[in-house]
Amino acid sequence: VFNVLFFVGAFVALAWMRSRLRRKEELRTEAWTQLVRFMDLLPHNKRELKISYVLAVIVGISEELAYRGFLIWWLQTWVPFWAAVLIVSAAFGFAHLYQGRAGILKTTGAGLIFGAIYWASGHILLAMALHALLDAHAFRVALLLQNHFEWLDVPPPSPRASTQAPPP
Repeated sequence: VFNVLFFVGAFVALAWMRSRLRRKEELRTEAWTQLVRFMDLLPHNKRELKISYVLAVIVGISEELAYRGFLIWWLQTWVPFWAAVLIVSAAFGFAHLYQGRAGILKTTGAGLIFGAIYWASGHILLAMALHALLDAHAFRVALLLQNHFEWLDVPPPSPRASTQAPPP
């Protein structure tokens, strides 16, 4: 039951984010600005997107094994489970330092959610699956944003909002 409720909640959250992106110019501008910073790391076509999906699965599995699997287990030698989740989530956030301050906060929050899923479900597989799905979704959204927000039915930010034109 927990798993079904969680995935329904994730779907509703994604639909809500899409709706906000459609209505707010400043959110589109922020998304575009972040996208431009990481353009070289993101897929640019369907072939690269397929490769990115494989990468998302690898990253989802390996990061969850390292952070929620090993580090939480190891830290529980000295601290309670909840403290280990907090410490590991902070470490997970700082491992994403290249994403800037907002990226650190977002990934720390994601780490807390993954830790809560690990605790609630009693195993790490659901956290791995969600992590892989979120990363795959991020790659998909990045490609769609590069294609001028077409799939989301969202207009691109106004020309004055972005300092760099989209790739041809």
